[in-house]
Formats: sequence, structure tokens, C-alpha cells
Amino acid sequence: MGLGPQDFLKRHVREGIVFFAFVFLLSFPAHSQSPKWKQWAVKGDTLYRHQDFKGAIKCYNKGIDLSKLKDKDAYRMVYKRAVCYFSTSDFTSALRDLDIFIKEFPDVPQEKLMRAFIYREMGDDEKQLEYLELAMEFREPSPDLLKWRGLLYLQKEEFIKAKKDILPHSQNPTQYLDKRCFWVLNLPPQY
Repeated sequence: MGLGPQDFLKRHVREGIVFFAFVFLLSFPAHSQSPKWKQWAVKGDTLYRHQDFKGAIKCYNKGIDLSKLKDKDAYRMVYKRAVCYFSTSDFTSALRDLDIFIKEFPDVPQEKLMRAFIYREMGDDEKQLEYLELAMEFREPSPDLLKWRGLLYLQKEEFIKAKKDILPHSQNPTQYLDKRCFWVLNLPPQY
């Protein structure tokens, strides 16, 4: 006995629904899970927040290796690893990571500011000032950055530049000045 048109239709609709559900279930885990490298990034972020910088570096290393930096988002791990290296005083590795990061994100002021911090720790005032000024080109500098730059100018004995940065942003500007540069406070306003 043959199937009627309604029975034939019900059977094929039911088979279609089962097939669709099967395909959906098979594809669901692939879409719901993030790439393996992102899981390592999350682990690294957790360790970073707990100030386990060496553990975070290991996780970021695994994530970077897995991603092969083919995804632009993976470069965030490179920057975070640079911060971890900085936190462990491995300044050479931090600078190396920033060199990698800047290739993909050349206009990120945080990278330049991070370099300024690294060079401050390394005792290189020239590079510190160079990168501090580069970071300040991206937006209006905060009073703290201006004071930092002003102190660098003081060390270079560029007193007029120091005055422009320090005096307008400090309630007690004399705390930054030694006897050699008190005269800066008395310069006429046009300086």
C-alpha cells in the first residue's frame, strides 16, 4: 500500500527537521567555543589580575603561539605580555613585545607611554622624554604627564620648558625645584 501525499509530506518534513537539528547540534560546539588561543588569553588575564606575572606570561606565550598572530585581536596578548615583562623588570622583553605590537597598532598612545615608563626604569632620560612626547601628541596631556615631562626638562636644565609644564599644574611647584632653578619662578609671563 502506498503513502498518501499527506503521509509523504509529514515523513519528509519530520526527516528534514531531524536532519536540521542534527546539523545544528554538530555545528553548535564549534560556534560556541572560542578559539583555543583566546582561552589562554583569558587564563593569562586572570593570572595578571592576581599579579602572577610569570604565570600570565606563560599563558600569553601559549596563546600567541596558537594564534600565530593571524587574528588582530591576538596582538592584545602581546601588549599584555609586555606589561607583564615590565612588571617583572624584564625591560628588554617588554620592548621587544612593544615592537611587535606597534606593527599592527602604530597609533596607540598607551604603547608610547609604556615605552616612556620602561625607559624611565632603565634610566634613559632622552628616550623617556621622546616617547612621553609621542604619547602626548595623541590627545591633550594630563597634568601628571605635563609634570613628568617638566621634571625631565629640569634634569636637562631646560628651565623655560619646565616652567611651562610644571607651574600651571602644581599647587606647590617649588617641591620640584632645586636652588639652581628657583629663578624659573620669577621669569616674566611670556616665557
